Formats: sequence, structure tokens, C-alpha cells
Amino acid sequence: MKKILSVMAMVIALTFMCNYTYAQDAVTLKYNFKEGKAYKTVTKVITTTTQSMMGQEMKFDVIIDMQSDMSVTKVDSEGNASMLINLKGNTEMNLPEAAGGKKSETFTNEAINATFAPDGKSISQTMVDKDGKNVNVKDYIKLTELPSKALKAGDTWQDKRVDTVANSASPIAVITTTDTKYTVVGKEMVDGKDLFKIAYDGTLEITGKGSQMGMEMVMEGTGATKGFYFYNPALSIVVGSEGLIEMNTNINVSGPQNMTIPMNQTIKVTSNTEAL
Repeated sequence: MKKILSVMAMVIALTFMCNYTYAQDAVTLKYNFKEGKAYKTVTKVITTTTQSMMGQEMKFDVIIDMQSDMSVTKVDSEGNASMLINLKGNTEMNLPEAAGGKKSETFTNEAINATFAPDGKSISQTMVDKDGKNVNVKDYIKLTELPSKALKAGDTWQDKRVDTVANSASPIAVITTTDTKYTVVGKEMVDGKDLFKIAYDGTLEITGKGSQMGMEMVMEGTGATKGFYFYNPALSIVVGSEGLIEMNTNINVSGPQNMTIPMNQTIKVTSNTEAL
């Protein structure tokens, strides 16, 4: 009898330990910004493009190094965080000679007032333009969006979304449909800190229409994305990420001259955030 009770006690103890371990390994992925806190994010974006036009192949790349300093000014009862974000950085462009060749541009003191939800979605963003007017720039700054629920190693979730990019710098308004699967890889020790690593991979569909100088342009293509990010449960923020996007598109031009412009793009993005 004592032996049976001993075995039962061991089973109960093991069950308790397993449940405790499960609880310890689960993490709720959401932002928990605190009023008065400040953060610095350093981001590098490398875009390499190859396109063919009228029998000629052109290659060019653009490198953006950017630092964003974020100061949390207010957090409401629902966890929505208002913050002031100051941007500075440099853009290096290695373009074909016909497009201007090598260029370098510096940007400083771009101030943005932004509000983000606990899942990282942008609620509002405004900045002062060159004429001193406040303009809406909702997706100017993007945080890694989180599922806002408790997950453990091996758990997955799917995210499908449609984004539209239209601005004066491009004659084509581009619509990107992404379908991405996220997987919680588990805990990793990075620089002495316990972080949760989340990996992702997905597909893209790209469409767009526009016109320029009497020519109609239609874009279509596909792509793939993969990467990972690290979530720090002690700070309740994403502290690092690496991502790769590969796209293959065709731009069909009709007008005085009809042509198809195939284009391949690779975009590598790395980002690191620290609390100040």
C-alpha cells in the first residue's frame, strides 16, 4: 500500500512539475509599453533590383541605415501607447547612370506622433510636413505585429493581410497580399537574456496599376518571405529581427510603345531594439 501511495505521489509530483514547466515556457506575445520609457531601434534595409527593358539588363541597389528614438508619452486603459518617434539615417543608392548613378541622402529630425495598440498595429501617425502642416502617415512606422495571446514552443498561427502602397514617388499603386505562417521556436539565451524566438515564412501576390506620360502600366507578380524575430518577455517588446523578401514581377506597359519589364527584387531587413 505504501508503495502504491509512493508511486501515486511521484506521479502527482511529476504532473505538477510538467504543468509548471508548461506555464513557464508559455509567453503572451503583446506589447506592454510604459509611460515615460524610451527605446532605440537601429534598422538596415538592403534592396537589390534587377530589371530588363528593351533588351538591356539593369542592376541597382539601395541601402537604408536608420535609427528611430521612441519616447512613450501616454498609455491608455486599453494599453494603446502614444509616443514621439524621431528618425534619422542615411540612404545610399547605386543606380544606373541614366537614373543618376551613385547618390547619398541623409535625413534627420523627422518627428512622428504615433499611437500603437498592444498587438503592434498602428492606430494613428502624424508628422509635420515641409509647409508646417500635420499630415497623416499611418504606416510610416511599423512595429512587428503580435497575436496578443499565450503561446508555447511549437505553437503556430497564420496571418493574412492586404496592404496598399501608393505615393507620389511611384506611378503605380501596389497592392500586396501576404499569407504568413508563424511558429514559436522556443526560448534562446541571447546576450545573457532569455528571449523567445518566432520564425515565419509566407507567400506574396503583387498587383498594381498606374499611368505615366501617356502610358498605362499594370504590375503582377509573386514572392516569398521568411525570417525570425526575438521577443523579450521582461520588456514585452520585440528586440531583434531578420527578414528576407524575394519578389518576381512583370510590369506590362501599353501606349505609344508596348513592352513588358521583368523585375526581380531581394529585400533584406535587420533590426535591433534596446530600452534606454
